[in-house]
Amino acid sequence: MRRPGTVGGVARAALFLAVEATYTTGAALAVDGGLGRAAGQGAAPAPPCARPPGAGAREGHGADHRPPLTTPS
Repeated sequence: MRRPGTVGGVARAALFLAVEATYTTGAALAVDGGLGRAAGQGAAPAPPCARPPGAGAREGHGADHRPPLTTPS
């Protein structure tokens, strides 16, 4: 791609990961403008799981208790 990254690009990636409905778990999202692929690198290995499988969100901290997300216009 060879174009510089922007703050907005990183913010959109963070928003994507923050939204619970994306069904993304245990994935590494490279926000590098394709530089990793250009260097012949594949995807980064997944980090170890932070909580045991099957462990849900703490009571009162699930999606029903979050304020709605807004995106900059």
